[in-house]
Amino acid sequence: MTEVVTVPGAGFIAGVLHVPWVDLTDSGPMPWLLLACSGVHLSAEDRAEIEPRLRAMCDEIGLRPASERVAFVGPRLALRARFLTLDYGHPRWVYRVPEPGPAWREAAQGRGAAMLAIGLEPLAVGSGQEAVRAYLNRFMPAGRVLLGAVGVRGR
Repeated sequence: MTEVVTVPGAGFIAGVLHVPWVDLTDSGPMPWLLLACSGVHLSAEDRAEIEPRLRAMCDEIGLRPASERVAFVGPRLALRARFLTLDYGHPRWVYRVPEPGPAWREAAQGRGAAMLAIGLEPLAVGSGQEAVRAYLNRFMPAGRVLLGAVGVRGR
């Protein structure tokens, strides 16, 4: 029998990393938010438990592999004065991102949406732009990064 994994709560989410950035596209700036676990200091058992929890988040949000058409998954972002929150499907908790930066905030407000990516592979804490680009280039084609366009609430 397959074990059903529910959307993880605050204890798990506290260990999820976030990387916000803005890509310049032909249609203007596109804000991105990547979520992944660091995998640092985790046992093999812990690592085996992480992926089902991340997949439960992806399923709840409606994210898909990069090889499929990107879906609009609804208004799940809220921009607050000093942070943003992501409704990831838990009935009680949201994921909180400290100030993502003025360029990110402006792009999200202007577009009314952002790209959300959840990586199923570990990402090093403090990864810079080149490391994130390498992570995406490696794991997106393998179906290990799931994507969706999330709307900004209250526009």
